[in-house]
Amino acid sequence: MMKNMILAVPVLIIVSTILAFAGGNPSGRSHSFSDVESYAKRMDGPRRASWQKPDEVLKILALKKGDHVADVGAGTGYFARRFARAVGPEGSVTGYDTEKNMVEYMRKDAKKLGLDNYHAETVSGKNPVYPENRFDVIFMCNTYHHIEDADRVALLRALGKALKGKGRIVILDHKMTAPYGPPKHLRIKKERAIGEFTKAGFVLLKDEDFLPEQYYLEFRKK
Repeated sequence: MMKNMILAVPVLIIVSTILAFAGGNPSGRSHSFSDVESYAKRMDGPRRASWQKPDEVLKILALKKGDHVADVGAGTGYFARRFARAVGPEGSVTGYDTEKNMVEYMRKDAKKLGLDNYHAETVSGKNPVYPENRFDVIFMCNTYHHIEDADRVALLRALGKALKGKGRIVILDHKMTAPYGPPKHLRIKKERAIGEFTKAGFVLLKDEDFLPEQYYLEFRKK
């Protein structure tokens, strides 16, 4: 494990992209996915690109060579592998997930792709630990709505400590009007997310509306 670790408050951070196809779990925020290969075929297939628009996300995100990125709730590494190519060998990407099978999938994927700067780590759902002052960007796609209401602000404050001085946190999550994704009672309105980030000590940098089913928000610490 890296040095200078911080301990976040109890939260629930689960796989980042599954609900877009699975339609969510109406019983609550937690999910478990053991058949990784089956999900990967759907998560990484061409159909997702039509609504996820990964190339446009990368353009807006504007990663630089040498950046260090954390993909929190990375799932199968759909974005993590793209980030690894974008930041180059002098940078790094760490995909975090609570599912050990997903982490193992990412590690195998990184080896298969020959991406030595692409790592994956298992993180506890209740006590996630991240390195201090490590990342230029913390990215969460379809992950924010998995975090319990009472825990989100405290988690954001903890994640802020994992950012470098001018680091950014970016979230993509489902719009209330999206036809697919988690049940609407579990979705988080964009305005609420902005309010929670503001309360946690962040300022809004970007509010983009180029995705058909998701909002894109980017923040920096005050």
